Amino acid sequence: MICIFFEGRRYLPQLEQCLSGKLAEEICETPFGSGTVLVSRKDGVLCIPDAGMCFGKDPAKFPRAVMHALTQYGVRQMCMISKVGGINKLMHVGDIVISDDYYDNTSIYAKSFRYDTSELPPRYDMLEPFSTRWRSGILSCLKQHRAEHPFNLFDRGVYVCTDGPAFESKAEIAYYEKMNWDVVGHYLSPYIYYAREMKIALACISVVSNSFANADAFLQEDAQTAGLFRLMIFAALESKRDDDCEEQTAHWIKNL
Repeated sequence: MICIFFEGRRYLPQLEQCLSGKLAEEICETPFGSGTVLVSRKDGVLCIPDAGMCFGKDPAKFPRAVMHALTQYGVRQMCMISKVGGINKLMHVGDIVISDDYYDNTSIYAKSFRYDTSELPPRYDMLEPFSTRWRSGILSCLKQHRAEHPFNLFDRGVYVCTDGPAFESKAEIAYYEKMNWDVVGHYLSPYIYYAREMKIALACISVVSNSFANADAFLQEDAQTAGLFRLMIFAALESKRDDDCEEQTAHWIKNL
C-alpha cells in the first residue's frame, strides 16, 4: 500500500480522480491518539490529510501517530505532496520540485520512531534520503505530461524543513540562500527519519507557492493549481513499484 501525505484536504478531489473510486473514511487508533484516515483498499492507497494533524493538536506527537497508522495499513511507500517557499532564484511560483536532499532545522520532534522504547534504533546513512528509483520514475512521468500545464520542473532540490507554523524571517531566508538551499517547508521532518527506520520508500514532490527570491504573487487556488496537484499525485501513483522499499534496507548500518 502507498501513502499520499497532504498538508490539507483541498486537493482530495484530485487524488480521487487518480483512483478507481471514492476514498472511505476510517478511524485509526494508535498509542499517540486516534485520527481519521482516508482509504481506497481497491487501489491500495492510504491518504493522511491535514499533514497528520488529524491525529491531534500536539505537533510533537502526531508524526509518530501517523507512522503507527502506516504500519497498521502495511504501507511500504510514502509520497509527501505539499506547497513550499522558493529560495532558489531560478524558482518561481507554480514550479514543481522533486527534492533529492534536505536540511533539518526542526527542534520539536523525536528523531527516532523508536524513541522512549526498549527497541534499539538502527543506524543508517542519509546520503540518499529519498528513493532514487521512485524519484526517477516521478520525473519521467512529469516530463511526459508537462505540456498540460506551464511549469518549470526541477529534478532535484534541497528541502529545508522548519518547525512552522510561522514563515521564515528575512535573516533566515538570507542564510538559506547563502547555503544554496532551494525550498523551505514544514512537513518533511521527522518523517524522513521514520521512513528510513521502517524501510518505507519516501518521495517528496512540491509546488512553489511563494517565492522569497522573486517578486511572485502567492500561488492561487484555481483550476491550474488543482491540475498541478492532480499531476503530482498521478506521477507518484503511476511510477511506484512494489520493490521501491527494498532500496531503504541498503542504507542501514550494523549497530556498533
